[in-house]
Amino acid sequence: MPAYPALRYPRWAYEAALSWKDFENDWSLINVLLISTEMVERAISLTRRYHLRTYNAVHLAAALT
Repeated sequence: MPAYPALRYPRWAYEAALSWKDFENDWSLINVLLISTEMVERAISLTRRYHLRTYNAVHLAAALT
């Protein structure tokens, strides 16, 4: 992280702006997928079989589909 410049804004505002900039830069690397019935069924199966949290099971199902 770059050194905190002496600005009139609080440090948290500066860090929030950096985080937002990082998010915008990373957005082009994110793949948005439509959730299909097959993916939901696979996520349910993964949740039951491996005791995953729902969010993790959906991500894993998306990767496996």
